[in-house]
Amino acid sequence: MAESNRHSRGQNPRDARYDIPGVQRAHGQQYIQEPTFYANSNPASAASFRQDPPVRRAAGKKQPRRRSPGKKKNPLRRIILWLVFITVCLSVALILNTNWKTGCSVIPDTTSATAAGTSGTGSPAGENTADASSGGNTSYTEAIVFSSDTAKPLYGKVIILDPGHGGSDSGCIYPAANPTLYESRINLLIAQKTKAYLEAQGATVILLRTDDSWISLYRRVSLAHLYCLQYADQLGINTIDTEDKDRLISELIDSIVVNSDTADNGGMGIMAGTGVGSELSLLMDMESNLTDVMYLSIHTNSNEYTSLHGTQVYYVTDDSIIASEKDLPTEEPEYANDPSFPLRGEYYGRNGDRNALLAEILYDAITASAPQMETNAESTWSDNYAVLREHNLTGALIEVGFLSNKTDRANLSDADTLDQIAAGIADGCVNFFASGS
Repeated sequence: MAESNRHSRGQNPRDARYDIPGVQRAHGQQYIQEPTFYANSNPASAASFRQDPPVRRAAGKKQPRRRSPGKKKNPLRRIILWLVFITVCLSVALILNTNWKTGCSVIPDTTSATAAGTSGTGSPAGENTADASSGGNTSYTEAIVFSSDTAKPLYGKVIILDPGHGGSDSGCIYPAANPTLYESRINLLIAQKTKAYLEAQGATVILLRTDDSWISLYRRVSLAHLYCLQYADQLGINTIDTEDKDRLISELIDSIVVNSDTADNGGMGIMAGTGVGSELSLLMDMESNLTDVMYLSIHTNSNEYTSLHGTQVYYVTDDSIIASEKDLPTEEPEYANDPSFPLRGEYYGRNGDRNALLAEILYDAITASAPQMETNAESTWSDNYAVLREHNLTGALIEVGFLSNKTDRANLSDADTLDQIAAGIADGCVNFFASGS
């Protein structure tokens, strides 16, 4: 299901899961969460420490150090030892000098390298270190490589695919006891198929999750920001100066390393709080000009009303986000005095009309390719979703179907249907860029 938390904390973030748009929605009403089909097993665990008691020394006199009898010195042995020492020192100096010149990072990655993201080459992030001068960030991004076929419709387009959930967060499941269907696995299968279809049309595809690893919402968005910086540098359209860019890269890497959806431990980084801060604003203003870059998040739905079925496509606008955030201080007053979660003013700068058009085109293309996935609920809906809110790329969140519906479960268990959905997503991208919007 859609991950939409601005400030998720603990096991049950306030707005981590939304009810279905168009079904019993009321302004200010808490959205329904259905535990039967959704599993979130990613509790925060505190590390336990054991401290040994201090060592007690027996009373008494301090024992004198014993000296060994003098030995006859061997001058040749001393020369050999000095040569070994000098060789070791020179080797260490050479290694340090090489690392400094190549800009290697000493920040360890806390998750699987294959979960960090891939470029159009399909290899895991981390195998190739992008040049920092072109916006690359050590092992967290790869060089963005464009198709050699300039005649293909998606040549020069960069599509960031985000398969939702993963690892300890399986998303929706069915059945609740001994599940056989996991949203996280379905999302990844569709994303992998979509990647192949997009690349066949000439797109460069970045896959943010390539295995069953858990990746926080803010790690995903931080990776997207890093790729946008790199893309803008490669095309010479980066509006952020070098000093600001270096600082932003460092801050984004901090969020990637923490890999958490909470503000108090730094996982949300520059994206913490309501509105948009000055640091994030630099990125979002730059990203508003990257009209050839798109962000698509792929999910599977569930609802207590089991008659609901079909694909839905969600998107964000400035108004939808502002409406969602304006009551936060009164609904959850603990955030009003939380220094790690600043309450900022309203932000206007997203192209909501462009996002809405993308959502409509994607829905039409998916259901044209897979007519069995037509929905009986709202086909598109604007609201507040973290993976769309925290960047300024044209984007959408696709809920491909309902695991709570018997017919959709059969469709989502069918390889041909998954293939049709993936082909429809790729067709939607082609149609959107062809529309000239």
